[in-house]
Amino acid sequence: YPRVAAGEFLDGHREAITGGRFTEKAVQGNQIHCSGLYTAEVGFKLKSWFTLGIQVSGASFWADSMNSQERIKGTALYLLPTARFTYVRSDLIKMYCGVGFGLGMQNGKNRAVRGFTYLVLSLWALTTIYPFIWVILNSFRKKGLILSDSFSIPLGEAFTFDNYLVAWQRADFKNAYLNSFLISGTVTVFVVIIAGLAAYGLVRYRFPGRNLLYSLIMAGMMFPVFSTIIPVFRLEVMMHIAGTGNRWLSLLAVILPQIAGNLCFAIIILMGFIQSVPIDLEESAYLDGCNVFQIYFHIIIPAAKSSFATVAIFAFLWSYNDLFTQSFFLRYPQERAITGLLNEISSQAGVNYGLMASSVVLVVIPVLVVYICLQKHIIKGLTAGAIKG
Repeated sequence: YPRVAAGEFLDGHREAITGGRFTEKAVQGNQIHCSGLYTAEVGFKLKSWFTLGIQVSGASFWADSMNSQERIKGTALYLLPTARFTYVRSDLIKMYCGVGFGLGMQNGKNRAVRGFTYLVLSLWALTTIYPFIWVILNSFRKKGLILSDSFSIPLGEAFTFDNYLVAWQRADFKNAYLNSFLISGTVTVFVVIIAGLAAYGLVRYRFPGRNLLYSLIMAGMMFPVFSTIIPVFRLEVMMHIAGTGNRWLSLLAVILPQIAGNLCFAIIILMGFIQSVPIDLEESAYLDGCNVFQIYFHIIIPAAKSSFATVAIFAFLWSYNDLFTQSFFLRYPQERAITGLLNEISSQAGVNYGLMASSVVLVVIPVLVVYICLQKHIIKGLTAGAIKG
């Protein structure tokens, strides 16, 4: 910790409580040295496994002026709110996992605002992550111990893999995964293709009814799937797609409304980014003999790949997690997707919370992997269109 804190001081805290002595005079080689760092911590143990505290650090710094005739000295303070989770405890060993943020005591309102923002985001991240950690811990706990001790780490006799074995044996996860990936993958592909072409046409071409079409797309985001599911179901029954008992037609019955439900959002996101692509690139390509499709696939898609990735990720996640639409069209066990399977387990398991926790983990794993691997594309794709557009 001292090395980290000192490095942060040296790197970003040059306007710390030093009277401005490091900024008023030129520092030789732009080097500031830490001559001492002292840390004290006060904490409040809320649980045997959870402690909230605050670290107060003081540091002394010195630097040589540019002409080497004066040594500049100063001090700074550093506050670090901490949240510690004891994940290994014994009579001889205690290991901690700390979560916190640093707030330098510096001049200016911007530093204070940023520190407060970090505090709020850290607390929000903690409240978001902890429930998932709690589910994972209880998925490895014997079912008889969950109600009496659900917050400790399962070690020794409390630890078991039986919950996962029972969940995999009692439920057809393999078939449910296959159905979910078929539905979500198909929805993602068609949403990206259709939304990309529609967004490009709306951005680059002027035709009668363009503004009306754009208004209808915006209005389409105002109607949730709950308000349209009955007429959609009746329409698909009339088309002999839904309610036939055929597995592949039932999957198609889910795919079609999910594609329609994702298109409006996808088109809006892609339009925002395509508008930021310089039209000079397309004009140059026209002069070189490229047609519309060549320009779209060789210029627009590479330039807007972050937004296309964002649309693909959201379409996949929304389709994968859509229990409402699937409950209408997937009626038979061989058709059931992963969310429908989880709903069935929760209704049958009763008070077997270990089985339910392990089932939740098995359902969430694909979503978690997709989001962790591609989260930079989600953030970049959403912000790029907003900033450049």
